[in-house]
Amino acid sequence: MSYDPQKQKNLHNERQTDQAEKEKEASDSEKEKSPQKPRRSLGNLAKKILPPISQMKFSDSAIFVALGAAGFKDLLDLISLTGIGYFLVIIMTFLIFIFIGFMILLTIMSGGGGGFWILLILFGGAGIELLPGIDFLPVTMATVIMIYLRILSKRRKNQEKMQAQESYA
Repeated sequence: MSYDPQKQKNLHNERQTDQAEKEKEASDSEKEKSPQKPRRSLGNLAKKILPPISQMKFSDSAIFVALGAAGFKDLLDLISLTGIGYFLVIIMTFLIFIFIGFMILLTIMSGGGGGFWILLILFGGAGIELLPGIDFLPVTMATVIMIYLRILSKRRKNQEKMQAQESYA
């Protein structure tokens, strides 16, 4: 068998080319697998959070009054832990939730989105507040915040629907 240096050189070059292609594919797959930069994930989070905040209106001041009443109610819950004003706190719970309901109604009437879920959240929060043992948690404030975020998201959806209808016209 004769030795051909040209064939040997071609074989060597092909092996190097194959090796370079494998290394390139490996580096490309590592780039794809690398986690996204934190800025991108924070940017996506900001895009999700900021649109509801951009739907805030001056007429939403009733919600902030309701939030203050919720804070007062959560402070009253600490008094009920001592046992002194337990029945007073139960009565105040009903009165404050009625007040919060009216404040939410004012916000909805001034351009917010209403719905069954908002009432369900409000009654659910009131029910949790009446459970003994966990009534000291700030559930009332969390309830008002959840309702307000729900109203803001409904506003955003309504605005998107209006823009979609205007684009068709």
